[in-house]
Amino acid sequence: MKNYGLNQKQVAELLGITPAAVCQYLSNKRGYYNITDDDILHEIEKSIDLLFHNGSVHIINETCRVCTIIKSKGIVEKIEEEFTKNNLS
Repeated sequence: MKNYGLNQKQVAELLGITPAAVCQYLSNKRGYYNITDDDILHEIEKSIDLLFHNGSVHIINETCRVCTIIKSKGIVEKIEEEFTKNNLS
């Protein structure tokens, strides 16, 4: 948001979600997982730049593209393991 000078409402409109959802993501109440892989972070940045400059017309393709990269690196399994561990405790 800071890099592109956007507020929560503008981000919500771009992503097709509510401003409340953006607020929850920012406060780690929703969808929190700390991605540290530089390759994935780079691809996310590329997607953000594309969406910012071309609008949300590419959001589904970009979401699928980044998700495929995340899955190929085994991160989905790590998230599932962490989720299962936390919910069984």
